[in-house]
Amino acid sequence: MTIRADAMLLTHGCEGTEHLIATALLLDAALGGQIDIALGTLVAGPERAEAPLVAELRARVMSGPPESPRAWIERAALFAPTKVAAELVAAGVASPLERRFARRFTLSVDARAEAAARRRAEQDPVLGSLLQNWLLPPATHTMPPVVQAILAHAGRTPGMALAA
Repeated sequence: MTIRADAMLLTHGCEGTEHLIATALLLDAALGGQIDIALGTLVAGPERAEAPLVAELRARVMSGPPESPRAWIERAALFAPTKVAAELVAAGVASPLERRFARRFTLSVDARAEAAARRRAEQDPVLGSLLQNWLLPPATHTMPPVVQAILAHAGRTPGMALAA
């Protein structure tokens, strides 16, 4: 899995995580050598066979004005969440929630995929560093059904608020 996929699996596409997902995309591109930094601005690295979304980011960096990583996070926050969600749906580990069911979240994620992402977050220093400032939703799927139902009717579970 990628850092962007794990970040999306762990947050379920919760509103307010756009910058987290965008940062994860930039990290994937940087770790894959698709982007680099020179004189404080992001630059495109050598072209490589890469996922379409990373290739799209590289192309945007090549054609856009030289800007700081912060500016590129802002730019990527506009398109990354939707495209990362589409990658997860295409991979079969998530499905979009209908609007009537989507209160705070946009995705229903596979419990096994989420649990694997949690394990990777504990072991991967880059993913762990990215997520250290974000409170993640608890893994409620392991709780008894009655507890899940009560929490669902409460509107939100403890620890659901995400830091910005």
